Amino acid sequence: MGMLTVDLRRVLAAALLTASVTMFAAGCGEKGEAGGGPRKDRVDGGTVPSVRVEPSGSDGKTAPFRVVYFSSSEPAAPEAHEVLHDAGELGRFAAKVAPQDRQAAEITAGGKDTDFSRDVLVGWTASTGCSAATAAVLHIADDRLSVRVSQPEPPRECLRAFVATVLFAVPKESMPANPVFG
Repeated sequence: MGMLTVDLRRVLAAALLTASVTMFAAGCGEKGEAGGGPRKDRVDGGTVPSVRVEPSGSDGKTAPFRVVYFSSSEPAAPEAHEVLHDAGELGRFAAKVAPQDRQAAEITAGGKDTDFSRDVLVGWTASTGCSAATAAVLHIADDRLSVRVSQPEPPRECLRAFVATVLFAVPKESMPANPVFG
């Protein structure tokens, strides 16, 4: 009986160690994508475009897209990206991406002064991997919208993934008729 107990303890300890190492290693992938690749958070199983971590390029447009809300936190909701045309859409976006009523209220408050007769909001959440984003820029090239973030070098050991949540105010005339995210 004593030998069986010792062997069982060793097996359980080895299994626990293996599971811990696997979860720890899976926390962050390369190039700022949690889990090593694009996340499949959409209901249809498709991939959601992640942010690109690089300096802003000179092609396309990057201004005058004003950031009206920015947060970097632990993931709590699926990645999302939407063009928001009114306060109702803003409220629904905030409720979808915010894990708590307080955070949803902060997102809504960030966009409350938007003049929807002139501007739209682009709401975007995306994984930034093991490093918290410090800033974000919306980039539009033709019909393609992408977000580029600034962030410090991630630590050697990834303890958690981060998600950037951003609202950009964009003049309607700068928004493509059929925007493509990614």
